[in-house]
Amino acid sequence: RNPVAGATELLASFVTAYEHIPAHRKQGLFVALINTLGPDEFLAEVQLQTLARLLDLISDIFKPKPGLSATLLGVGEDLAEKKPETTALQQLTVFPSLLSSRKLRKEITVLTERDDMDSSKIRDLYAILLRDVLALAETVKNQKALHECCGNALANLLNLLSIGEFIKSVENLLDHTEIDLRRKVLRALEVRVDQEGVADVASRTALLAFLPQLTAAIRDTDDIKYKHTAVACIDKIAEKYGKKDVEAPDTRLRVMALLCLASLVDVLQDGILPIVNIAISQAILYIEQSVEEEKAANELHNAGYAFITALAQHLPYMISAKHLDNIFLASNKSAEANLDNEADDERLNCLRFLARKVEAKTLLASLERNWIPATETGFDATDEWVDIFGVVVESHTKSVVTKNVTALSTILLNSLDLRRREHAKEKLGNTASQRVSKIEASINEVALKMIYKLNDAAFRPIFTHIVEWSTQLPKQDVAGRALRRFSVYGFLQMFFESLKSIVTNYATYIVDDAVEIIKTCDFKLPEQKELWRRVLSTLARCFEHDQDDFWQAPAHFSKAAPVLTAQFLNASSVDLSAELIPAVVELASAADSQEHQKELNSTILRHLRSEQASVRLAAVKCQQELAEKLGEEWLSALPEMLPYISELQDDDDEVVERETHRWIVKIEGVLGESLDSMLQ
Repeated sequence: RNPVAGATELLASFVTAYEHIPAHRKQGLFVALINTLGPDEFLAEVQLQTLARLLDLISDIFKPKPGLSATLLGVGEDLAEKKPETTALQQLTVFPSLLSSRKLRKEITVLTERDDMDSSKIRDLYAILLRDVLALAETVKNQKALHECCGNALANLLNLLSIGEFIKSVENLLDHTEIDLRRKVLRALEVRVDQEGVADVASRTALLAFLPQLTAAIRDTDDIKYKHTAVACIDKIAEKYGKKDVEAPDTRLRVMALLCLASLVDVLQDGILPIVNIAISQAILYIEQSVEEEKAANELHNAGYAFITALAQHLPYMISAKHLDNIFLASNKSAEANLDNEADDERLNCLRFLARKVEAKTLLASLERNWIPATETGFDATDEWVDIFGVVVESHTKSVVTKNVTALSTILLNSLDLRRREHAKEKLGNTASQRVSKIEASINEVALKMIYKLNDAAFRPIFTHIVEWSTQLPKQDVAGRALRRFSVYGFLQMFFESLKSIVTNYATYIVDDAVEIIKTCDFKLPEQKELWRRVLSTLARCFEHDQDDFWQAPAHFSKAAPVLTAQFLNASSVDLSAELIPAVVELASAADSQEHQKELNSTILRHLRSEQASVRLAAVKCQQELAEKLGEEWLSALPEMLPYISELQDDDDEVVERETHRWIVKIEGVLGESLDSMLQ
């Protein structure tokens, strides 16, 4: 006969006779029937549904006002004769025997492997059963027999599915239920892990793939008990499979391991100390490997930095100088690897954490050692080095900065030598020069932040050392000397421009060097020509902000004025309007003395009779700017100027003649009267 038809008749007979079967025989007969029919073609899903409903019924027994259980089981009618505990135990004993059925386990395995709607229903039912068994066990924890029976049911339930299917089934419970239940589910998982075989590849893969969810559980919850349970789970997985997979080539497993470690640092903190040295070395190695591969493994790269960030946040004292050196070396390669924005952000976030958290002395020493490797790796790595240097300076107090002033000054000197070193490697083309200029601007900004945290007594020795150091190269290295000084004067220009009158007297230390550079410039050499421009711009900023009559002092004025006015003779070699003329105008304004202004005016007027039209033109333009800037104060010397102006109105050079007329207009604008009658 057709077995389906036969089973249908058998089930119909059971249902018909159910009410006539003595209560103590009902469950045994039902179990025998199920085992006889088997779940292969019947009842696999129905059995789980039946068990779930039975659990509901048993749980109902222990409610203050039993509902369905009072009707079906007679609970609550005569408590003296029918104890709820006895009735519940009678019903619950069916669970272990049904759940231990090999046939049921086999059929459920087949169903879940299909990964279709049926398998989804099985997983949902399984999650409900697990939830309800755990809840019932909590309810009856003070009743030994019932609690033991729940334990047996749970043990059989845990083994009903493969570990992979178990994890799939409980994922929703871990995401959407109350914290106590989630904790119990993780404890159940821990028990299940203990039962798995080490050699079972499928179990190992499923559990390792589940690690990110466990780490997320640690990271996302504030419940410390739940964190500890998740850590215990990870510990159990690591204990069982860690050694097996320590050399695993699977990048995904490495990512999971690093993320787990990052979460463990968050939770265990000092408790993770025994493995820190091994783990951080491995993380650095993985970062290096991730950027060396043809296709960068961004996830592995980011996981490595996530772990180091967690250490920097919670255990910065465990990151040694050697670790820092290796992190910076790996980060140099990463910075130049053209990774995506997320990877760049992860790296920078990690390095900035290190800069803030690691002891300043250790961090600065490592930065100093990493300067050359960073510059040799590339400009992106150098940019990031400067960024981290800035974070160190910005994040530490004035006292910490002062205490580490020697290291800071050495780092600053090294960074101010970037342009010369790039030129020495023959890498300073136009594009490279622009990048170096941007990096130097960033370095100068960091230097300024450092200066703000130092008092005069601490910074003045650094300043004098920078000026002296700028000349400490062999004289035969003409280009090298010019390039180093170019960088230093870039810093000095920013220094005088930003701190203004507060630091004007620091010009004492640079005036001799500046005068020498201006006097000895060879305009045929591009490096010297650019240096000449920068020195003049630096002096102009210094003159501009003088509020203490520093440049009015004869000792200072007499050093600068003759050299500046002599530069008009170089008009044929270089444009004087951008740097020299503004410098002369600012010096005349700073000198603020009739005697000094007369000296300047007399020299410039002599240039108006030069045989070179370019010199005459530059002198005329300078006089225009002086008249505009100083007004009537400067034009008090107009009687001396008039003969020169009169001559220049008929100059052989049309441009000089045109600019002279502009000069006249400016004078008339200041005086408010025409010069016609004076010039006749």
